[in-house]
Amino acid sequence: GTTTTKMAYPKDFEGPILLRKGASEADFCQQIMASRAPALYAADHPLPQGKVSGLSVAFLDHLAQACPGLGILCEGDGSATKPYKLYHPWEPVIPGASTRVFHLIGCEIWGEPLENFIHRYPQKEITTPCDGPWLAAQFDFYRRHIRPLTPLAPQLIINKADGRMAAAQAMAEVAEPYFEQVFIASLQEEWIMPWSSDSF
Repeated sequence: GTTTTKMAYPKDFEGPILLRKGASEADFCQQIMASRAPALYAADHPLPQGKVSGLSVAFLDHLAQACPGLGILCEGDGSATKPYKLYHPWEPVIPGASTRVFHLIGCEIWGEPLENFIHRYPQKEITTPCDGPWLAAQFDFYRRHIRPLTPLAPQLIINKADGRMAAAQAMAEVAEPYFEQVFIASLQEEWIMPWSSDSF
């Protein structure tokens, strides 16, 4: 796993953590392959406040070409620990070698004030709840926004559905027209399942 931007140092990650720290592309590729771990975390270098700088798109494309059997899970943008975010024009940062693109949202946002749950949401005097029309507008924007960035059709993961299945299903119904596939998941409980209107 890695990121193309920056993220918190994965101190609780149970596998190897590799930092490039100026190593050449060839040398760092060799370090990654030599670990032979079922899963590892790779980043470029440490940053202040307990964060790490991600690997460049160019390096990830090189790694995918040099190690075709390697599965790479890459975070293209973060949301500062909140369940959703508003994008800058240059986000998300998607490597050209990507084979699937997943959009991620936490279902604890459903029905709650956007001001409390959305990264970069402007503070207002009147709170606005997260509802179907607002989500539909965001999903439509996301689909149009990433179209120039990747030829891949995005898929959606609705996370934190443990104890919130009704909210997750309501969000999935809104999302279905905008994504190639919608999944409902609890990454904490380690389960994920595809959603369709025919199966629920």
